[in-house]
Parts: sequence; structure tokens; C-alpha cells
Amino acid sequence: MSDAKPKASPSPLAALVGVAATVSAAGAGKSDKDEKMGVAGNSKKIDENLYSRQLYVFGHEAQKRLGESNVLLLGLTGLGIEIAKNVILAGVKSVGLCDPNPAQLTDLASQFYLKESDVGKARADVCVAQLATLNEYVHVSVVKSAVDEKLIASGAFSVVVATDRTYSEQIALNDLCRKYGVKFIGADVRGVLTYTFVDLGPVCSLPSPPLPSLPSPP
Repeated sequence: MSDAKPKASPSPLAALVGVAATVSAAGAGKSDKDEKMGVAGNSKKIDENLYSRQLYVFGHEAQKRLGESNVLLLGLTGLGIEIAKNVILAGVKSVGLCDPNPAQLTDLASQFYLKESDVGKARADVCVAQLATLNEYVHVSVVKSAVDEKLIASGAFSVVVATDRTYSEQIALNDLCRKYGVKFIGADVRGVLTYTFVDLGPVCSLPSPPLPSLPSPP
């Protein structure tokens, strides 16, 4: 078996978080890894080997902004764990995992980081160490505090991704995020059906990489 780490690839959900990060990047403090990734200022250096695939899709500027984004992920069942994996591989600055609910036996059908001995344990606590190994540049932690107005208003997260939430819970979260300028993505799966809702605020402007010039027709 190869010890090579997986390369980042531009998955659809990671791309959504990338869009949110491009619209509004978080301005948190620097760390040693930030300096290596160059999260601050024009000195930013991107690991072009690790991110080569999505640099081709997103471009350098979007990747820099992605590397400044702090993401709060709610829910770590099958959909949530897939989002967590892809967002961490995409190269955000940090991911906070919030799912204190005990793992169920039925989770084993879709949650690839859970095993039978984990049933009854908090999903976030079980998964955090494994997720943290995916990308050394991304800080992954468990959020124990309540997801309420105080947390959203704190500025700790620039993007909130909510799964496994009722319609009314998602509306309440979205209202809080809109109030404090935090980008909101709601998603869920119901059997073979799925949905995604994205709120990037009242006004958003998305920079696009320049299109390649085409040769003039003869």
C-alpha cells in the first residue's frame, strides 16, 4: 500500500466552500503553517504540488482566499464526513467539527471513518484525528460550544456548512449568519434525493480567471 497522501481535487461541495471563501476571507492571525502557506499578505506561497488540480480550476487568487477561510461544519453523518474530507483536502485554513450526537449502527453504511466499536461515541470526537491527517496545513478541531448567536457573532468562522438539520433549524442558522456577515451553506440527503442552499450575503462578486485567448479564424 502506498503512503502517498491524496491530492486535492475540486469536488462540487469543496468548490461551494471555495466560492464562499473567495467572496469573504477570514482575517485571523498567523501561525507557522500560515507562513509556509503564506496565508497573510503578498508573501503567500501555495503548495503547487498538493493543490495542482484545483489551481487549474480555481486559480491562485481563489486558492489563496480559500486558505484564509475558517469553516464550521455541522453534522458528521455520511454527507457531513464527505464534505469535511473534501474541504480539508481543498486547503481551507481551519475546520471546526460540530456533532456531539452518538454514532448509530446505521451510520456505518455511509460514514467511512466510523467502525462498530465507535457506536455510542460522539461522531466529531471519533473522526477529528483521522480528518486532521488529510492535510497538514489545515487545523481541524472539535467545536464543543453551542452553535448560537454568540458563536456566529464571534467571527471565529467565515463559512458555516449545516447538514442533518431540520428546515426550521437551517432557517434560524441562516438568519444568524446573514446578520453577522457569515456565509451559509445548507445541504442534506434524503434517500436518492439531495439539496444544497447557498447564501453568500445580499451582494457577492465572484472573480473569474481570465479566459485563454483563442487564435483568430483564418
